[in-house]
Amino acid sequence: MEISKRNKNVSYEEIIEFEIKNNFSFDSDFREFLLECNGGIPTENQFDIVQTNNSAGITYFFSLTEIEDKYKSKRLLSLYIAIAEATGDNYICISKQSGNVFFWDHEFDHKGEDAFFLLAKNFNAFLDCLRNFDSKYIHLDPKQIKEVWIDPE
Repeated sequence: MEISKRNKNVSYEEIIEFEIKNNFSFDSDFREFLLECNGGIPTENQFDIVQTNNSAGITYFFSLTEIEDKYKSKRLLSLYIAIAEATGDNYICISKQSGNVFFWDHEFDHKGEDAFFLLAKNFNAFLDCLRNFDSKYIHLDPKQIKEVWIDPE
């Protein structure tokens, strides 16, 4: 998978320092991802949310600094670490306990744990489920469309 707009390199020591400070260890695959890319925009960015019979996309993976900022903001339950922004101002998160990867839907934030939807058992399994966006899978009822915005990029 290609990652564009990568962030400034991060060191192994910086990753370990974050883990110690937050009493949490990333799995080795995610550490390698941070060392190689330190976040960025994936070319394959679509994934399925099986529990909701829906799909979403990754806007970008966070850098280690952004991961720390999101964690400090306490927007999520302390059992999860946000690693990417998903469409609709939602997050892709890693469980601090299991290492499982979840989709967090901010519209269900008031439901606590029920706002988290399991995507994969680990980071590499999550990367394996990503695919290129394909508009042929989008089916819109014209009666339900109120307005449209097109990203100029």
